[in-house]
Amino acid sequence: PALEELKTSKGVKSGGVFGFLRMLQSEIKKCAGYFPIVCWDKGLAERRTTLYPDYKANRKRLVADGLIATGVQVEHDDYLEEYHRQRSDLIQILKSLGVPSLIIPGWEGDDLQYLLSKVTDDGIVLSDDKDMIQLVSSEIKVRRPMRDEMITWDGSDPYYHHPHYTIVKSMCGDGADNIPQVASGLGWKGADKIATILEGLVDCTQNNYDLWKSSLEDYADTNKGAIVTKIKKLLVGWDQFLINYQLTNLRLVQPPEGFEPMIKDLITGVVGKANLL
Repeated sequence: PALEELKTSKGVKSGGVFGFLRMLQSEIKKCAGYFPIVCWDKGLAERRTTLYPDYKANRKRLVADGLIATGVQVEHDDYLEEYHRQRSDLIQILKSLGVPSLIIPGWEGDDLQYLLSKVTDDGIVLSDDKDMIQLVSSEIKVRRPMRDEMITWDGSDPYYHHPHYTIVKSMCGDGADNIPQVASGLGWKGADKIATILEGLVDCTQNNYDLWKSSLEDYADTNKGAIVTKIKKLLVGWDQFLINYQLTNLRLVQPPEGFEPMIKDLITGVVGKANLL
């Protein structure tokens, strides 16, 4: 049967739990030697909703989970209630299997994955969320299970190297997170070319946004062609671009006070030891 139709002997739906555990077991075998920690959403990041109140405003949130933020319409339907129940069951099952779950009120799972990547010198981020691509580095690989793909720093296209992907996405927006496109007609292909041009003009690992803008203005003034038209569209929507960049760039996330001791305590409490930086 389909996963959504699976039930326990008592008639309780269990497809989500089964599907997650099956995937996790498969990936642990493929990533032998690495220890899993599962990161969960527990609300929206305040820094993002303050910056852009409509952030993820198109997503359903659970009242019971405290998933409430300014500008977010809260809905509590049967689907979400079932998701919440299975997630709670799954967290307990993972704990019994010796797999810690990291969940902090007011924090999103993406941000927690980034923070974890900063306290290890050899890690794999396991996610099909393309936003995780920006975490690829000499220390961190990104594994995308549905594509059966392992993205590494040395073996990947420069497209995956930070901050190229983040700059491109900030131009194009993200409908899933209700992040708007900067300008009509500025798609991934054009945004990719603009990011390449920008990175050829300045060191974009330094977030000097005024220099980014002035460099693109100079380029537009001294060049011609279709890409210059797209650059001018970007410059008109520059304020939105900067908002999008700050929403998207995980490297701007600051850890909560006492994060590293908290992580070590979490892992130690489940598996007895923690080997972090």
